[in-house]
Amino acid sequence: MLLIATRARKRRLRPLSLVVVVATLAAAATAEAAVSDFIRSQAASQGHALLDAARAMPADRYGYAPDPSQMTFGALVLHVAVGNYLFCSRIGGTPEPAQKPSPPGESKDSLVQRLQDSFDFCTRSLASLDDAKLSEVLDVASVKMPRSMAILTLNGTWNTHLTMAQDYLAQNAQKTTAAR
Repeated sequence: MLLIATRARKRRLRPLSLVVVVATLAAAATAEAAVSDFIRSQAASQGHALLDAARAMPADRYGYAPDPSQMTFGALVLHVAVGNYLFCSRIGGTPEPAQKPSPPGESKDSLVQRLQDSFDFCTRSLASLDDAKLSEVLDVASVKMPRSMAILTLNGTWNTHLTMAQDYLAQNAQKTTAAR
């Protein structure tokens, strides 16, 4: 009798055990990409915000710098685009595309397009990223760092550059569409 009851319990528990195993594997898969999902979401949100700022600055103010020791707004937009190609290519393991040099006085439209293209590249480059190789050492502009540090650095630069762009806009009595 005891043997029959034990077998019946085991049969009832098998489907439950299967559900627990599947749920555990699904949770582990989600956790395995937590950092990768974070940088992908930041690329989308920070990209949107930085592009919004780049579009909000009038073309005739792209040469504006708060003081001579700081880069102009146009140089800031170009700097973000160049940095995106560098960091996203290394982080995502994707070859960095050739970029044409920025001519002096490059137009606002051209710089905004460069910025858009660089975030599009980041989206493609980071699409297959997972958290399995976060400790892998990368060479980013002759600096060796783990992939995880490159991810943190990229996100930190987006935050810093967005703050700079917003300051430049405020100093020129401009607002992004999100702030209007």
